[in-house]
Amino acid sequence: MVIENRHAEKEIILITDDKAATYRKDIAGWVSRDGIYYGNDERAARWSGCTHTLCESCGVPIEKGGWITCPACREKNDAERYSKLPKKEWDGKGMVYSDVLEKFYSDWGEIEDDAEENDISFDDMRLVICEPVYLHQIDDDEWCDELPDECGELPDAVIVALEQLNKVIRASGPGSYVPGKIAVLIS
Repeated sequence: MVIENRHAEKEIILITDDKAATYRKDIAGWVSRDGIYYGNDERAARWSGCTHTLCESCGVPIEKGGWITCPACREKNDAERYSKLPKKEWDGKGMVYSDVLEKFYSDWGEIEDDAEENDISFDDMRLVICEPVYLHQIDDDEWCDELPDECGELPDAVIVALEQLNKVIRASGPGSYVPGKIAVLIS
């Protein structure tokens, strides 16, 4: 099978194709298309020798790599998963993330600008409310491996400084955000 594109033709070798791997009787085992011997492991030989696999959802050929489904099926699954998320109004204070544009936002005006620029509706942007990620505080046992077992206590000045540092860390707010599991309610 050959897929044509405007730049070049690229041969597609599916995992089920006889070109992906052959069984060799002279050495009693499977050899991939690129000449690597796999013994009785036909699956590994075929995987090594193929260029494409079949989408597990719709069966179309997809380039071998990290995905088991084609882009169209991934998009369909992502949209379906998003539609099942609970919805909540965004308070405008934290961050939101567009799953489609793969971008974080802290301002509704930026969202409107990107929606217009990409000719996409707010619903189609698949916006989710982000969860804050806070900086971790420093425990006084951070250096326990460096201290002697018998008298392994930090100096009082270090303990006071750690308490002050942790107070600043707690007051500093989120260090970053990650996409959450609540969709933005668009009204």
